[in-house]
Amino acid sequence: KPRAANIGVVMDLMIHDIDIILSLVNSPVKRIEAVGIPVLSQEEDIANVRITFENGCIANLTASRVTKEETRKIRIFQRDAYLSLDYINQELSIYRREITPDGKMRILSSRPEIEKVEPLRLELEAFIHAVQRGREPLVSGKEGREALAIVQEISRQIKPKKKIMILAGEASGDLQGAYLTQVLRKLSPEIELFGIGGRRMEKAGVRLVSDITQIAVVGFVEVLKHIRTFRRILKKLDDLMEKERPQGIILIDNPGFNLRVAKKAREKNIPISYYISPQVWAWGRKRVRKITNLVKKMVVILPFEERIYQEAGCPVTFVGHPFLDIIRPTLSKEEACKRFEIEKNKPIIGLLPGSREGEIKRLLPVMVETARRIREKIPDSQFILPLAPTLSKERVNAVLKKANFSIRVVEDPDFNARSIMDFALVASGSATLENACLGLPMLIVYKVHFTTWLLSKILLKIPYIGLVNVVAGKKVVPELLQYGAKPGRIADACLKILQNPKRLNEMKAELARVREKLGEPGAPRRAAENILETLESTK
Repeated sequence: KPRAANIGVVMDLMIHDIDIILSLVNSPVKRIEAVGIPVLSQEEDIANVRITFENGCIANLTASRVTKEETRKIRIFQRDAYLSLDYINQELSIYRREITPDGKMRILSSRPEIEKVEPLRLELEAFIHAVQRGREPLVSGKEGREALAIVQEISRQIKPKKKIMILAGEASGDLQGAYLTQVLRKLSPEIELFGIGGRRMEKAGVRLVSDITQIAVVGFVEVLKHIRTFRRILKKLDDLMEKERPQGIILIDNPGFNLRVAKKAREKNIPISYYISPQVWAWGRKRVRKITNLVKKMVVILPFEERIYQEAGCPVTFVGHPFLDIIRPTLSKEEACKRFEIEKNKPIIGLLPGSREGEIKRLLPVMVETARRIREKIPDSQFILPLAPTLSKERVNAVLKKANFSIRVVEDPDFNARSIMDFALVASGSATLENACLGLPMLIVYKVHFTTWLLSKILLKIPYIGLVNVVAGKKVVPELLQYGAKPGRIADACLKILQNPKRLNEMKAELARVREKLGEPGAPRRAAENILETLESTK
């Protein structure tokens, strides 16, 4: 029978045993493993715990409030002896192994006399004497705090996990999903996240059931080419929803795939939080209605998106852009140049062809040829390509080898390479906003399959595709797209900016204004708090 309705058996009973064990072992704790289950109350009524200490001692504890018979015993095993102490009956049995002169082993047992007293009375008397005589208590607050810390860790392990499915679809989503995951786990340590992401999300603690490289495509034709893969992964996620029964789902952008998952989740009454809205402002409002019918909450990162969903009657919160927290280079220019073997006093130009295989295929050869032409006009220019985590260095180097042009390819998870660039050629997408946060002047290029381009010309509702221009509300960065994305034209446009300091400074000023529109730092935490609040409200 629970002595307190709002605490589990670990805090109710086991804490006293832990206190005793800590005093006996006198060693730091190395590892704690715990399981428990509620039977009579909302908290655990039975618990099993294994504590491993640094000195090699192992303690196994069991506490239960569902047995009819009251039992409180401690058993100590060592190499040559076994001690059994019955706390309720106040009896001690000792069994020792002894080797006789003729080499035989025998077990000796003894029962030392124990003065039977009331332990609680002794405890109170010791405390009163410490107060009266100004002495240090036999058990200080330090020991109590140590026992409490262990109990809190045990309770954390025992507490039922909140399962959340989280789905990202490309490198930027993986980056932002990783930061969101870190905050979610900090705010709610009992959360277990699983789903689709990349290396960053996996490192942050997401159990991946599929990798983002399998669904990271852009365009109508490109999606059709991968339709069988999409269906297979969708079926896998549908089965997982049935098996795992997550308390919620977090979708990160990637609407072509994620909205199909949302439909399956809606049928199962699993609440959905959509973090980082699809580009509904680009494709028209029909998709807004679809999203409104499927999701419990939109958590948006661009200032103008909030009004779009409010007008559609969809619960929405603008939290600011996570890039303000994420994009923080860790090296000075001198340190970064040294790491990447770049000369800091010569022009540094970045190539950012994107994170998808299709973008490498269509954009990287164009960018490399553009770089060749720029170097003809600016002979001391240096080119650097930060590798997206979804791409292999071998794949990129294969393109460079074919082009016979030297470009430094680097791994740069902390944006240090971009922080030293004077200018960048960048694929349309979230990288344009990353550059804006760094104040990096740029030129946007993009190419897709002909059919995708034709359909986008019909369906797109905005005059430009670069996110930096969309946020600015005007074209602050040039865009050369599809048939306009030819090396000669791109090189000419780049040179007009690179060789004009006034134009460079004007662009930097415009990018600073774009950065101001993205809100205040702290977006991942505000997003996590909104998502957890949504989960709590649907219990």
